[in-house]
Amino acid sequence: MEIAVKNVLDDKLRKDFQLNIPAQLINQKIIEHITRIQPEFAMEGFGKGQVPFETIREKYGKSIMAEQSDILISEVVGKIVNDNKYKIASYPKIEFKTFEEGKDLNLVASFEIFPTMPEVDFSKISMNKYQVEFSEEELEEMANKTLKDKLNLVEQDSIYLANYGDIVVINYSGSIDGLPFEGGQGEGFKLELGSKTFVANFEEQLVGRMTGEEINVNVTFPADYFRPNLANKNAVFAVEITSILKLENKKIDNEFIQQTTGSEDIEDLKDAIFDQMNLNYSTTCRAIFKKELFDYLDSFYKIELPVGLVNEQSKFLKNMVESGNQNQEKELASNEAKLKSLKLSQRMVRCGLILADIASKNGIQVSNEEVDEEIKNIIAQYPEQESQILEMYNKNPQAIQQIQGAILEEKTIDFILQKINIVERRVSSKQIDRLWFDISNNQ
Repeated sequence: MEIAVKNVLDDKLRKDFQLNIPAQLINQKIIEHITRIQPEFAMEGFGKGQVPFETIREKYGKSIMAEQSDILISEVVGKIVNDNKYKIASYPKIEFKTFEEGKDLNLVASFEIFPTMPEVDFSKISMNKYQVEFSEEELEEMANKTLKDKLNLVEQDSIYLANYGDIVVINYSGSIDGLPFEGGQGEGFKLELGSKTFVANFEEQLVGRMTGEEINVNVTFPADYFRPNLANKNAVFAVEITSILKLENKKIDNEFIQQTTGSEDIEDLKDAIFDQMNLNYSTTCRAIFKKELFDYLDSFYKIELPVGLVNEQSKFLKNMVESGNQNQEKELASNEAKLKSLKLSQRMVRCGLILADIASKNGIQVSNEEVDEEIKNIIAQYPEQESQILEMYNKNPQAIQQIQGAILEEKTIDFILQKINIVERRVSSKQIDRLWFDISNNQ
């Protein structure tokens, strides 16, 4: 009663094995299981240990067969993986050909194998690490901006001319020598004229313009620009002003500050802003570093990707979009959007595999205590849903795996940070705002 195993597909990154489990073996496992549980088994109409063998089999035979078949399949699959020393990229997929009582169980188990992974030479990697510095002037500006955000914005009519202090809502597309560059495009950006958010002489060229105007804005990036590949370059931005907004006229005093922010006065507000912004910008700088690191890994290490993993990632991204609005669904339906989604899926899988390989080679692991701590952090954000959150993680192994994966990614990035060449770049909050906006709109 041996299980017959046959390799029916032997591609580089995929292995398929046909398994034939004799009906006699399955029957033997069912008998052994029922015999083992019968002394303690109870059901309506019978006392404990008094339920006849055939009654148990008649009522629960199918579920017991499924359970015992799963055990046999897991044992065989595990042996195949161990004997061949496969490093599988995802759980084997099982396709049943026959699954009936009294008949041999026939199925195909498909494995996706990790590709040959490159040795990442950390000494050759040089990355920016941004640190936001807050000057007294910036804190003053942030406090004023916070208070301005509490005011209503009034849209101006079509003949109103934009002036300093106004907010112009713009779509823009930048080019250098006629070619677009990364981070040079954006839609619906709210730009306060005179805030010096954009490169010098950009905002000035929008003063005196009207809603609906399309303007070519000419600028030169400074020599010390925080993105070195753009330093000293001349660029042209095609800008469309979609609307002009003006803040309502209202007195901003301590009473207004207390009512809208809870702070006592402007100095108290600045202290609160510093603490919160320091935390927020640290998170943003970390996200920017990860994005730039993934850009490097994705472009420098060209590895073959398991098709199934890419398809699963694409499906995940598609489900995320479909849970959004209908406009996003329509955008995803275009060929251009599908290609972009595919490239993003490939990038995510490629970087995920590289990080997983780095973690494996360097003994980076996630402890149960770290998982428990992260679940506590999640509960702390939604304390009223504690019981539902705990139930979800207790009953959903995939949810636990997602937490483990996220923790492992962060720990591996911390490890990489210690190994590569870091260029410390101290920047203003406005520079980070602009860089993050570019990244968010040009992924």
